[in-house]
Amino acid sequence: MKGGIEMNDAKNAFSENDALTLNIINSEKLETDQSYVSQIESAFNNSTIIIHNPIVLGHLVPFNNGVELSIYLVSRDAIYNFTGRVVKTFIRDISNLIEIKISSEIKRIQRRDFFRYKTPLELTLTDLGKFESSDVSGGGIGFCSKVEVQLKTKINGYIKMPKENIKFNGTIVRCEKNDKGYSIGVRFDKLENESRELIVKYITAKQLSDRKAKLSKSC
Repeated sequence: MKGGIEMNDAKNAFSENDALTLNIINSEKLETDQSYVSQIESAFNNSTIIIHNPIVLGHLVPFNNGVELSIYLVSRDAIYNFTGRVVKTFIRDISNLIEIKISSEIKRIQRRDFFRYKTPLELTLTDLGKFESSDVSGGGIGFCSKVEVQLKTKINGYIKMPKENIKFNGTIVRCEKNDKGYSIGVRFDKLENESRELIVKYITAKQLSDRKAKLSKSC
């Protein structure tokens, strides 16, 4: 399959506890375009995936049978996107789970394109100093610098998020000269799944807020 992977390859690519972002496509009860964060409970079995039921403010999100989802999966080596439909919800070993039937090709996407969002976050890099981000995604972060940084430079630091700081190790993958200095891109090489989930959840919340603001202006 061009641009995708076979289902049997997916079984090997995805692992237990890989992070997921669930975007609602069609649902009678859940708001369309809403996003939730989850994890794989067990790896693929043919075209089915078992995931943990997302929890918001201490309550299970009501995923009824038939809810259609666009799913982004962050594995150790890559990021994938596919659509799926909720088959059932159930409890196993006290865990609330959701069985999802995959209904599309599984597409591998570039990390730099994963939920990229332009936002100014405080960024502190060891040996380089403090910066303000130009954009952030689940796969990396961009910022501007007055000095050039060599490509493939290994760095570590943290991002100041609204509720906590997120630590990461990364690699400089872009350094382009512009009127203000240099536009620099960092790829996350080491980032805890919980931290990636926080970034994705922050971005999706911001995107939803932007959409609502645009809709209110058009009314």
